[in-house]
Amino acid sequence: MSDVTPIVFVVDDDVSVRESLELLVRCEGWQPETFASAQAFLDYPRVLVPNCLVLDVSLPGLNGLDLQRLVAVDRRDMPIIFITGHGDVPMTVQAMKAGAVEFLTKPFNDDLLLTAIQAALERSRVALGLEAEMRVLQERYASLSQRERPRGKYPGADQESQVASLDCQRRPRAWLHFRGGHRQIARSQSA
Repeated sequence: MSDVTPIVFVVDDDVSVRESLELLVRCEGWQPETFASAQAFLDYPRVLVPNCLVLDVSLPGLNGLDLQRLVAVDRRDMPIIFITGHGDVPMTVQAMKAGAVEFLTKPFNDDLLLTAIQAALERSRVALGLEAEMRVLQERYASLSQRERPRGKYPGADQESQVASLDCQRRPRAWLHFRGGHRQIARSQSA
């Protein structure tokens, strides 16, 4: 995923802010996508490349905090950086508690924003990687026959098997014996 150009989405109703952020983002080598409203952004399809959202709090129609709630449900891999000309402490706390990467007040230092965008893109890259790994595991599980699938409501979720699994990872010479329904961990005599 390192050869893919990350996308920085900008949602701000001020055209001058959109244009200046578009130029700043493009100069850093990222792909900017700008929108004047939350609804215009929501109409854009989800992307599977590292991305983040630079979002103004005060927008016509759906405001930035409401958009953050929607993004948290539909696009969990998308970190959000808030920018605002008139924010207050309760608004900042609300945004940060809901998972915002940063909350900057206008006018802000370009370096602060670029640092926040870099951190957000890295967070997105990790989230997308984990999502891809999970898809592979789900596909592998789906390919198993009924006979190959683990039995039980939550296979492998009991504490005893978790401890045994961790123990085997820590001590490669350990193995599990299953006798009479009891699990025992035995160590190799050659250790």
